[in-house]
Amino acid sequence: MQAADISQVTQLLNRVREDQPGARDQLAQLLYAELRPLAAQLLRRMFHRNPADGTNTPTAIIDAAWMRIIRQRQEYDDRRHFFAIGSLQVRRVVIDYWREWKARGGPGERLRTDFGELKTRGCDHGFEYEDLFAAIDRLEALDPVEADVVRLRYLWDLKIDETAHALGIGHASVERYWRHAKAWLGQQLAGDEQ
Repeated sequence: MQAADISQVTQLLNRVREDQPGARDQLAQLLYAELRPLAAQLLRRMFHRNPADGTNTPTAIIDAAWMRIIRQRQEYDDRRHFFAIGSLQVRRVVIDYWREWKARGGPGERLRTDFGELKTRGCDHGFEYEDLFAAIDRLEALDPVEADVVRLRYLWDLKIDETAHALGIGHASVERYWRHAKAWLGQQLAGDEQ
């Protein structure tokens, strides 16, 4: 998002707090624009294709995530907080979809990811998405910025410079967080596999 968009989100969050007419709808439009690519990417990564039944499209995933956000009736500190909650809800909806798909008799294969460089740490078969998301949540409890770096770099496929800009931190800091997070997640996920 550009600086003007960041300001627009902040203004909309304030208008939603004040319960101004139309503010929630405008915020939903921004959420769709920002998180729809994440939903599409997660669906592709997790299913290696777009699901064929048409009910679990990126738009349907964002619809479900938006409903969860509305039900929370949570106040958001700023744009970053709002989109962090939004992306968390998208991940939860996709995982729930996967569980339902498996319960309806989806193929017996396990939901896996290779998480790039973590494969070189002794586990060459990949990791369960649920385990990865749980590990990122544990990382967030230790270091929220580092968890944000992982989400932006891995889930959103942002480059180092884009991540630095999105988080308002330096390039070197992103690289340091990313190196540490990959090592920490590798240990966590290798432990989950044992």
